[in-house]
Amino acid sequence: MAQVFRWAVALLALFALISGVAGLSPVARLQQAAQVSASAEVLTDDAGDLAVPDQVAFSEAEPEVEQGRHAEQLMSVSVCAQRGGTCKATSGGCSGGSFSAGLCPGASNIQCCLVSNTACSQRGGSCRHTSVGCSGGTFSKGLCPGDADIQCCTASSACSSRGGQCKLTSSGCSGSFQAGLCPGASNNQCCLPASNACSARGGQCKLTSSGCSGSFQAGLCPGASNNQCCLPAANKCSASGGQCKLTSSGCGGYFQPGLCPGASNNQCCLPGGGGACGPYSSAPVESIIGNNNQAYGVVRIIPSHLTNPSIYGASPYDEDNTMLKATACAFNAMHDAAKRSGINLTINSGFRTLKRQEYFWYCYTTKRCNNGNLAARPGTSNHGTGLALDINMGGNNYAWLARNAHAFGFVRTVPQETWHWEHRPGAPPAPYT
Repeated sequence: MAQVFRWAVALLALFALISGVAGLSPVARLQQAAQVSASAEVLTDDAGDLAVPDQVAFSEAEPEVEQGRHAEQLMSVSVCAQRGGTCKATSGGCSGGSFSAGLCPGASNIQCCLVSNTACSQRGGSCRHTSVGCSGGTFSKGLCPGDADIQCCTASSACSSRGGQCKLTSSGCSGSFQAGLCPGASNNQCCLPASNACSARGGQCKLTSSGCSGSFQAGLCPGASNNQCCLPAANKCSASGGQCKLTSSGCGGYFQPGLCPGASNNQCCLPGGGGACGPYSSAPVESIIGNNNQAYGVVRIIPSHLTNPSIYGASPYDEDNTMLKATACAFNAMHDAAKRSGINLTINSGFRTLKRQEYFWYCYTTKRCNNGNLAARPGTSNHGTGLALDINMGGNNYAWLARNAHAFGFVRTVPQETWHWEHRPGAPPAPYT
């Protein structure tokens, strides 16, 4: 009778344990399953009789040791969940991932299934629960399986130091992708901003540790302090003794366009007084009649820019001693640059009135004056619009102009006249230059 009673008590205990599992949480089920397994193991003693241990049958409060074991199980479950994994029996397989032992409670075949090929891993990150933090990096949403608290932890990279963001190339980039700056798969590349103050000045944002064939300048690039602008070693501006600067930043001398790479507002700041036009900035403007009987505002060519300085004070109707102010500004910059190279550019003839053009045309057609030099029909010469200058071709002047005049907006327009140059900013150099 006693043995039957012991059997009945044991069965009732097992039934109570099993029936309580259905309403428990997943973690509690694992804990309860472990308790049921332990109970089943002790139902039979060495003699084959059932044995009902006191702690299974009637204890309302678990011993401290047992509570500690359950706490460890809860922590183990959390570790797997924190890694974005799922506790599964190894016999069921882990599709698209691999098992990791020691992260789940229960038997040794209950392991954590971690998906290895995720959008997060492709970006060089790891899926983890936000509660454990992301030391030295940042969390990104939507790249990991599981609930919203499982996010992708990616460490800081050379990309973020350069003000960019590591992205899969398939996701697109409003700027441009650059490889080699991000961890993970080869298609995880650095999306760098489309433009910045550095690129506007013709430079490239680089980490100072990577070196620069020119020179680094701070404050022009986003990101870390060691992400600086690598500016080219030499350009027409530096060769002229200037510095390429954005016009918004100001210039102690004057700005000259066309000498610097990059955006149109990246211009050459050249030394010298008088603002953008040097000595012509405050020169008085005179009105004279040119082509088509149109009035043009001109300034006198300063004596140091004239081949024959004595004509400076003559009437513009008697000598070609004036030019448009825009032409004067450009010539002044070109003259100063040439001078630093040992070249002295001077002007033989500038703006020409219609009456003077008629004189030269008469000389050309009759060969009775001005050595019969070539001249354009009155009203067709760009000397009558203020664009053209006849420049002295002594010494190496032409060779210097052929190499550099275009940078200052001057181009040749008359094949037979090496001395005839016109101020046409943006026009391509003539093939016969």
